Amino acid sequence: MQSLTEEARRQIAQVLEIRLCGDFPTQMILRTDCLDGKMRLINPMNDDPLDAHTLDICLRGNLGEGVQLNE
Repeated sequence: MQSLTEEARRQIAQVLEIRLCGDFPTQMILRTDCLDGKMRLINPMNDDPLDAHTLDICLRGNLGEGVQLNE
């Protein structure tokens, strides 16, 4: 299966009126603002939810142990 380019993901998000958070240094993230008022982050490649612990591990693995996720 061939993965989508970043531009293709952005165009799909625009059509669906959803927000993609592309500022995270390790991957593209889908942000959803749910009806319950909570914000959720999803990996758009496999639909897995992303929590603060997972994002922190990704950051440290890609940018070094001295990096820390700020919430």
